[in-house]
Amino acid sequence: MVAHDVDDRSIRHAFAQPLHSPRANWKGFLRLSLVTCPVALYPATSESEKISFNQLNRQTGHRIKYVKVDADTGDEVANEDIVKGYELDKGQYIEVTKEELEEIALESTRTIEIDEFVDKSDIDPRYLIRPYYLRPDGKVGHDAFAVIRETIREMAKVAIGRVVLTNREHIIALEPMDKGLVGTLLRYPYEVRSEQEYFDEIQDVKVTKDMLDLARHIVNQKAGTFDPGKFEDHYETALVDLINQKRAGKTIRPKERPKGENVVDLMEALRRSVGREAAPAKAAKPAKKPRKVAAGQKEMLMPIQGKKPAKEAAAKKPATGQRRKSA
Repeated sequence: MVAHDVDDRSIRHAFAQPLHSPRANWKGFLRLSLVTCPVALYPATSESEKISFNQLNRQTGHRIKYVKVDADTGDEVANEDIVKGYELDKGQYIEVTKEELEEIALESTRTIEIDEFVDKSDIDPRYLIRPYYLRPDGKVGHDAFAVIRETIREMAKVAIGRVVLTNREHIIALEPMDKGLVGTLLRYPYEVRSEQEYFDEIQDVKVTKDMLDLARHIVNQKAGTFDPGKFEDHYETALVDLINQKRAGKTIRPKERPKGENVVDLMEALRRSVGREAAPAKAAKPAKKPRKVAAGQKEMLMPIQGKKPAKEAAAKKPATGQRRKSA
């Protein structure tokens, strides 16, 4: 067995999806007036499957380790000796202990109280942070959970409540999804910047009907339905390719970067765009179908040493019984 087979197995293990269920970020109660049930909140998204890098010492190849040190003495500080502090002035802090923070614990620390119901269209997209899945916690409370879920579904509304996560209270918008609820954390108004500071300097431009007609034609040619499955993370794919090439000892050559072009004649650019979008489909190169891999695994599973092109490999196919077993 050659060395790269071991590496392939280690990569498979590193990127394999864990078999156990994710841990709940929060457990407590969901309450609509006097109707209450125990619930658990789970993250609906994950970035753990993406490739991540460690920082290394260029001279030794060893990993960089971070330690918490006193900014003045340089001495390492144990976790139990670290407290939170709010900076009043340069170098002047008010210390706040964990016990003091717990004293101001709000009801939303343990309960999501539904305060109101709103139309989904009322929620400005800028206020959306991240989604969570909400489900009953344990074997009790499923009836009450179903009542709350179906009430929200029946009314075609979004339920607005509050929940404490990571020691901060958040607004949460609840919507039914299948047998559960999706809760989306929302920002507070002071967290959203005014668009006027960015848009005020945009020039007022008169757009002619001809330009709009051409642009509308391009939109119609590109019309489709949103399907997340057809989108590929090109950067992640390029990272996998880069790592595979480096593992194979290949020389990495920089690719030519796409150049932006200045638009001189906007009408001509629109006309050419219409023509390009209307070109026969057969003129375009067919998109490569991605190779299927197990859920949660990276595309970094190909053998990389001594791999031959498909045609050459077929021509030199070994006799039956002499094929190399895959790792």
